[in-house]
Amino acid sequence: MTSKPEKWAVVADFDGTVSMKDVSDELCFHFKTASRAGIRGSYAPGVKVEDWLAASFGAITARRGEIEKFVSGFARPRAGARRFYEYCRRNGLPFEIASGGLDIYIAPLLEKWGLGDSRYFCAAVTPARPAGYSVNYRKMLGRAATVDEFKAQRVRRLKKQGFRVLFCGDGTSDLLAALEADAVFARFKLARLCARAGKKTKRLVSFDAALKFLKDREHASGAV
Repeated sequence: MTSKPEKWAVVADFDGTVSMKDVSDELCFHFKTASRAGIRGSYAPGVKVEDWLAASFGAITARRGEIEKFVSGFARPRAGARRFYEYCRRNGLPFEIASGGLDIYIAPLLEKWGLGDSRYFCAAVTPARPAGYSVNYRKMLGRAATVDEFKAQRVRRLKKQGFRVLFCGDGTSDLLAALEADAVFARFKLARLCARAGKKTKRLVSFDAALKFLKDREHASGAV
């Protein structure tokens, strides 16, 4: 007699998680609306990523084509991201991206990297007048007060549907979601914050370890 298989779902951050680098940080630095010191400061506890990015990205005056060309030249996916996503899709595992980043680069990069069918949540960017860009988080956040809380809401929503949730992230805005998740793959500040909070994590280098994690649970739950 086989046991009932565990139902898993995935929620992942985008910048520095699905992507190797934080794309929004690199954009703001390249177009000189934020310094490296300012970027480091944006990760401090208590800083709302949505406020910082709305101000820093919003001040960029380069045309959209220039932004897209720069992003295309440096942005790369984390190794194994497509294999991980395709495994989830083939096996009916919900896969969501919840990001404080921007649709101006997230949508085209997901398409380019073969993850274009992913369900993703991020801020909407529109041109502002007389220059710069407007960054709108209202539609994404809904009733959530912050990006941090929105990510945690996505995890809780899937758990209420009966799933166990694997979360992948790297930054301070990922902590609340990580604390809600059943398993966490983390890097950078998220790994340190989880350690301080007593939350166990696995190291996020590529997505291959996360893929193995899901496969192992699939095999274990179906064992006789």
